[in-house]
Amino acid sequence: MFLCEVWDCEELINGEEGVCEKHIPLLDAGLLDDCPLCDLLKPTKFQTCGDCNVWSVHSSSRSFNSFRDRYERTEDYG
Repeated sequence: MFLCEVWDCEELINGEEGVCEKHIPLLDAGLLDDCPLCDLLKPTKFQTCGDCNVWSVHSSSRSFNSFRDRYERTEDYG
């Protein structure tokens, strides 16, 4: 099992779709796209996901990269 690829979602999925059932309609409607900094899905109306926005405003890129490396969302949870 894997985490949904939407930046703030913690739903476990089987990995076939990449997103949980809640986010499939949003993805199909074109309302989600990739964050340019971390490649997780985010709403198209924002330039970056919420995590990257916080890290880019309040932290150095070194801290952001070490955080991202420790918490990759592609890990198998199950």
